[in-house]
Amino acid sequence: MKIGTIRKFSLIDYPGKSSAVIGTQGCNMRCYWCHNGYLIPYDYPPSFQPIEEDDLFHFLEERVNFLDAVVISGGEPTLHDDLLEFCQKIKVLGFYVKLDTNGTKPSMLQDLIDKSLLDYVAMDIKTHAEQYEKLCREKIEVDDILASVNIILTANMPYEFRTTCVKPFVCRENIEDLAKMIRGAKSYYLQKCTEQKNTNRKDFFQALADEELTELKNIAAPYVEMCEIR
Repeated sequence: MKIGTIRKFSLIDYPGKSSAVIGTQGCNMRCYWCHNGYLIPYDYPPSFQPIEEDDLFHFLEERVNFLDAVVISGGEPTLHDDLLEFCQKIKVLGFYVKLDTNGTKPSMLQDLIDKSLLDYVAMDIKTHAEQYEKLCREKIEVDDILASVNIILTANMPYEFRTTCVKPFVCRENIEDLAKMIRGAKSYYLQKCTEQKNTNRKDFFQALADEELTELKNIAAPYVEMCEIR
């Protein structure tokens, strides 16, 4: 597993549990507001000090009685062929496993769920279907996004969908289309965009004001069981 970062302790990334958060290297999207922009390249950036897998598991072994869970984020973890084996090793230590994903690899997601390697899934809904190609580093199939949504909706496990609200990708004109993509979902979070030091293309997008987020919530709420702003 190509590991770019690890946050050793978090109380916000796995609902109700303390966790370590792992960021895998490489993503097939290029969201301009990404707060982990250094994890987008498939290769480690120059002078970057990667985290060896053995070192990571040594750390986790020392935290067995102190942490509840491991969150695997990125980058996009499902791009890594060894993700199943990686999750198995974490589960052997007794941790809950949460996956953060953009939903572009439904076959990997299905395998992880079928093998009971996940305890929680958070999937990002980036924008409505017609806009996805503007965010991607390479060609992806929107049908794969929709397949991942269906896998999560029909899996018997805790999950959430979430959208970072940034114009023009998320706005009052298309939020209803986004909500329809996950119609019937138990949990949908609209996330406020926070400017990061590595944010790029600030001329291209705009974060939404609080009153705009409230308007989007009111439009999306009828399509899901719970819609909240965070």
